[in-house]
Amino acid sequence: MGKRKKQQSLIKRQKELRRNSLQKAAMKKRNKAKQQALKLKKEKDKAMKARIPYAPTDRVLLIGEGDFSFAAALVKTAYSTVPLKDMRMTSRLVATCLDNEEQLTTKYPGAAANIECVRKAGGIILTEFDATSMHESKDLKDAVAQGGHFSLKGAFDKIVFNFPHTGCGIKDTLKNNEVHRELLCSFLDSASKMLKKASEIHVTLKKGEPYDSWEFPNRVRDIGILSLIRAWDFYPHLYPGYQHRRTLGAALHSTEAGGPEANKDIASGARTYAVKLKQFDESKEVNNN
Repeated sequence: MGKRKKQQSLIKRQKELRRNSLQKAAMKKRNKAKQQALKLKKEKDKAMKARIPYAPTDRVLLIGEGDFSFAAALVKTAYSTVPLKDMRMTSRLVATCLDNEEQLTTKYPGAAANIECVRKAGGIILTEFDATSMHESKDLKDAVAQGGHFSLKGAFDKIVFNFPHTGCGIKDTLKNNEVHRELLCSFLDSASKMLKKASEIHVTLKKGEPYDSWEFPNRVRDIGILSLIRAWDFYPHLYPGYQHRRTLGAALHSTEAGGPEANKDIASGARTYAVKLKQFDESKEVNNN
């Protein structure tokens, strides 16, 4: 009898332990779900409060535009109230890409419509544009001259490079990272030669690897005369019609061809970094963590 009671007591204890364990697991799961829901709400609220960091008066140079959907989006938002005459007289928006027009239409089926939208609004399109030597570009000098600027220095308030990428397809991660660090340094060095005190460079990068390994803050420091002043999350919904496109082209990576949906590549998050000429009396740079 004593042995049976012991067994029953042991079984009861085991059941209690199991029940407690299940309750703790369920509570942990509920707490995790609550935390995730709270995090999502905060992110949603943050996204809803976000605003386009470009004003109608800003003179903007866009680099590496791909299908020019970002340029077209600025025309429909930041520049929607700017008269055509003012857009043209001030060279308010200049959008560039490395490809020629034939490559553009092949790689990006929607590029032609976006280019027409930008040009119709008074924006300027430059193709076959090298972002690593733009401070010496004759085409860019001619473009800003239309707006009454006879020097590239200070001709733009914002120089913007969204999602820089060479599209080189190097499989070796270390080599690939090195190539993109060099791209960022060359771009920043060229852009720095076009800045005045109030001008800014904006670079948007995806969060995570391999982009974190490009160490953008370090690339800014490498130039010596630049300072990282702030950073913010990039929200595609602020730019109607914007579609993030890979350097290799939308035609190769469309949904129909088995590629990701529009902006799926940046669904995990992206961040824009603002850079200015360093004020040499500054005691420290911004902490962008």
